Amino acid sequence: MTVGEKIRYYREKEGLSTIQLATGAGLPVDNIRKYESGARNPKIEPLKKIATALGININTLLDVELKTPADVAPYLIKIGQICGIEFIGKKNKDGLYSNDISIRFNDQYIQEFLARWANRLETIRNLRNEAEHTLDKDTKAYMLKRADDMEASMEADLADSIPFKNTPDGTFHANVLPQSISDILTAELNKMN
Repeated sequence: MTVGEKIRYYREKEGLSTIQLATGAGLPVDNIRKYESGARNPKIEPLKKIATALGININTLLDVELKTPADVAPYLIKIGQICGIEFIGKKNKDGLYSNDISIRFNDQYIQEFLARWANRLETIRNLRNEAEHTLDKDTKAYMLKRADDMEASMEADLADSIPFKNTPDGTFHANVLPQSISDILTAELNKMN
């Protein structure tokens, strides 16, 4: 989902009109409409105001573009530092892992999130597979559209499912990413603008 699509998704989820969101964020209504339509990308300060008005963390709205494995690696390292990672795989005679390796996160919430994600992907795959074997064109089109819709909403739906999490200062917040990741995501957003 783009930043604009996420703004619209969370605005509608909260049952707010564009006028109500604009008022709550202290921004012009036209800006909200332009952000949601993708005609304009919000800079970091308006995005913070929108997130606050929606009652979500700004990281939920950020659109990070990862194109290569090299782009993903720093995030895996940070996530591993925060959640703990266990490496699973075969080791050679020197006790080193081969390229056939998997990771498991030690954090219960991340494990639950991964299970929901895997189950959602499996449902989408099954729906597409059934559609390919369906003879009725209308049913097939409906099933493929449903799979596409599920895939498009997956990111926001799964992000919403992360429970309240204890932060280093001892308070509880929903969907909060630690500062180190927040800094990375903010830098990514600033690159877009």
